[in-house]
Amino acid sequence: MLHGDAKYFDVLERTLYNGLISGVSLNGGSFFYPNPLASSGNYHREPWFGCACCPSNISRFIPSLPGYIYAVKDDSIYVNLFMSNNSAMNVDGQAVSLTQTTSYPWSGDVEIAVSPRKQHKFTLKIRIPGWAQDSVVPSDLYTYCDGAKSGYSVTVNGEKQECALENGYFSIDRKWRERDKVVIHFDLKPRMVKANYQVKDDRGRVAIERGPLVYCVEWPDNDFDIQNVLLNHNAKFEVESKPELLDGIDIIKADAQSLGYDNNGKLSVKDVKLTLIPYYAWAHRGDGKMSVWLPFELGATQISRPTAQ
Repeated sequence: MLHGDAKYFDVLERTLYNGLISGVSLNGGSFFYPNPLASSGNYHREPWFGCACCPSNISRFIPSLPGYIYAVKDDSIYVNLFMSNNSAMNVDGQAVSLTQTTSYPWSGDVEIAVSPRKQHKFTLKIRIPGWAQDSVVPSDLYTYCDGAKSGYSVTVNGEKQECALENGYFSIDRKWRERDKVVIHFDLKPRMVKANYQVKDDRGRVAIERGPLVYCVEWPDNDFDIQNVLLNHNAKFEVESKPELLDGIDIIKADAQSLGYDNNGKLSVKDVKLTLIPYYAWAHRGDGKMSVWLPFELGATQISRPTAQ
């Protein structure tokens, strides 16, 4: 409301789908205090803490979430977050209802039915997330490093709209009528991300993201040591829907190599298919290894030596 800049919601959205819900188990009954980006099996959520500030903050925040989806200022409605909902608001003295339908973040398609009580001219401002504009975060902390390009499109009643973004928002200024339909499409594909070189622990490593979701590798999905893996430079990604896994997720599979030493002490290399899950869903199938930042350069690998016989 102060600046009308989408970058603040880019940070909020990233927090919602990753840092926030990863701290709560899928059944809502146990919690992390830190959110580690790697584990050798020594992290698990706890049912409660002696000083339980974070769980109670979560329980206060969740009921407030509907208030972040939209904002109204003067004759403009800001669409900040994408999730199915029905909302009613007052815009410049007129009643307007919005119905948003989407399976975001699993799908990049969002439909918004706009129904003013009577014909009314106002501006609908739709946030185009930074990730859909090839910007991981509104800073140089993280950048995409795969050479791919993201994109988006917006239509009103089937007619394609064109607009120069202002502070990250796509503006549609028109006289709205009942049952006008806005359809937004975001290209949703796995992307490779690298950290700023000043982040020493992430040098030679990449993270995999898809839309607003950060992914990780976890031990139950991979029958090799995930800390010894090397992601292929030209890795091809496959997305699969797994409605039966972890309350329903999309997994990503990628080409990689598992490195190790044979019994003669020689380096061995095996082609493998790496399976990744959304980071928020890890630590629900027992204690074991997990990693967000994957070796992309040989110097970042941690190859285990065979046990002496």
